Amino acid sequence: MEIKSTFGNRGVALRANHTDLLRVFQLHWTGEVKEIYFGPAGAAWKKAKKPSKSNRQSFVSLAKLRKLAEWLASRDRERRGPMIFANGTGVFDLGDLRPGDPDFIRKACARFGARYGADTTT
Repeated sequence: MEIKSTFGNRGVALRANHTDLLRVFQLHWTGEVKEIYFGPAGAAWKKAKKPSKSNRQSFVSLAKLRKLAEWLASRDRERRGPMIFANGTGVFDLGDLRPGDPDFIRKACARFGARYGADTTT
């Protein structure tokens, strides 16, 4: 896995296509960290410019990586189909909810609580 981070808003330089996974973060001076891309390195390399002759690095923009991440996520959702959650009381279709979503627990509780009349405001 290759991990890249940048304080900039343009892109990152990739050194070599020798890893399976690439993870790119955008850092902000306030301490905020945004994950821009986490996926196959080969797909990101296809979006990168040709390597420079001087240092053999390839540049890929953050915008291209964001679009690629969105496309990969939508493709994975289509392949998986509806996500199903089962517990002792039944089986539920989670629809568009995904465990990777930071609000997954809150949204899932709200959806299931509304179905069973539970108070989900706490």
